[in-house]
Amino acid sequence: MKLGKRVLVLIMIGAMAILSACGTNGNMTSSAGPEQGDAAKPLDLQGSWVAETPGNGYYLAGFIKDDLIELHWVSSYDQAGSVYWAGTYSAPKKDTDTYSWVSDKNADIMATSYYAAPEDTRNFKYENGKLILEASDLGSQEVVLIRSDVDYTGLAVQIPETEENQEENQGEEDSSKDAAKAAEEDVKDIKLVNSGYSVVTTDSGDTYVYYAVELSNPNKYNAILSPNIEITVTDSDGNLVTKQNKNLVGLAPREKLTYGDTIKCHSSKLENVNIKVKNSDYDIVSYDTSGVNSVKDLKVTGVKKNENDDRVTFSGNVTNTTDHDIAGVVVSVIYYKAGDIVGGSTEYLDTLTAGQKANFTVRDKGGFTDYDEYEVIATQE
Repeated sequence: MKLGKRVLVLIMIGAMAILSACGTNGNMTSSAGPEQGDAAKPLDLQGSWVAETPGNGYYLAGFIKDDLIELHWVSSYDQAGSVYWAGTYSAPKKDTDTYSWVSDKNADIMATSYYAAPEDTRNFKYENGKLILEASDLGSQEVVLIRSDVDYTGLAVQIPETEENQEENQGEEDSSKDAAKAAEEDVKDIKLVNSGYSVVTTDSGDTYVYYAVELSNPNKYNAILSPNIEITVTDSDGNLVTKQNKNLVGLAPREKLTYGDTIKCHSSKLENVNIKVKNSDYDIVSYDTSGVNSVKDLKVTGVKKNENDDRVTFSGNVTNTTDHDIAGVVVSVIYYKAGDIVGGSTEYLDTLTAGQKANFTVRDKGGFTDYDEYEVIATQE
């Protein structure tokens, strides 16, 4: 049985309209678990998923495998599929009841289907054992999916290897450093994937704002120099308490970075903390000539949480894994509660020479304790 495209589209629109909806949330980063005992296995979302409320004639189903999520409109008649969404999947690195991420579309796979979603990115969220494809600004409906015993990985679209793809598969680093492709790329600004903060007032009356952000460079060939983090703190009357800007050295193509710090404020009436990130157009440059290091170039090991006389510190080692010096190295502790970012602390290390392994100690300035997990990362400031 064959249906005309117009009839099929109308059926699909009807199916989308009856699918269940849920709330929204930001993309969650992973974090290191407590240092005592065996760490719980990270939440595993790999496998097949199907719409909780199927449509008439067609239903949405698909799978998560490796770093890909692929959802298809599946025919109830012959179980044939047409891609609705194919994009990136960022796996959790910890055991959690809730998780979310921003999926960037796979243009090659999406181009194979007449019924593919029009968006460049879609937000996914996991909670209460269900996977939620959130609604979009372009009008796409929210979809609630549940795990399926049916194996839908057979729907996977196979993209023929082109000469260009073969060259890219030989080394992602080489392709990202292609100056000619960087010049032709339709560049995008830095993305604020997730953020969070906490306000702590000490017994001595000092007030601290702990904040952290997760940033993403969506470009394939261009680095982003000097991404700016702007933190605006206001009191209960709307008056400005403080406004600070933090510039990082840069972010390599298709990489994510989490950074956090602590701000001391001279007011105990803090009401709101607004966090934004931005970059200048002229700070998007070819990775080949940017001088920006990968987030993988600084490796953190041997992390310990130390509690002495109500003073908490985090210690460990940072290694420069490259054959060149890296200046302005900082170490951030990112705090999480129930999977959400709730703040950060940072210490400055300065320059690490090629291959150098250095000790670090990050001190909690305001006695912050309202977190259940943490992650330690190194970057450049």
